[in-house]
Amino acid sequence: MDKAIVYLQAVKPAAGLGYALTDKNGTRTFEVSANQMTEFKTDGHWMAIANVARANNDLSGSYKSALNLQKKAIDMADLPAAYWDYNHDSVERFNIISADIKGKTPEQMTPAQWEKTFIKKPVNKPVDEKLETSNLWHVVIIDDAFIEYHVSPGNPGNIPLESYRFKYH
Repeated sequence: MDKAIVYLQAVKPAAGLGYALTDKNGTRTFEVSANQMTEFKTDGHWMAIANVARANNDLSGSYKSALNLQKKAIDMADLPAAYWDYNHDSVERFNIISADIKGKTPEQMTPAQWEKTFIKKPVNKPVDEKLETSNLWHVVIIDDAFIEYHVSPGNPGNIPLESYRFKYH
């Protein structure tokens, strides 16, 4: 995992992106932008990305301009209302995921349980020519010998998870 963290420190994406580094011992999640890498603390093996910055205040120049933040220190806990106008459903998605996993163990959160979370709106949003977005759902389970990877494009069509199992030891 150390080599992957060094690599993330060298990446300079144009827009902030979420990265998850995971193995059988747990998950570490990072928000990486052009000028900053911030670790986003999660609880144990859980990881959720809601497609909006939560920990990294290195907002893009276009965001700073649109929100009139060019000459201000950016406090992620005190962003202008306009930021949330653009990103309001990310809070709803984050809250749905948090509520659904609260008090559960990884063993209780089976791929079928995750699917029940993934189909809830606005975690799951219908995609059409007016809404240029997509849903890509992932459930990854890692043990001492195997990686089980469950993936679905979700919408359009609420496509069920496909499962793959890889032996790595």
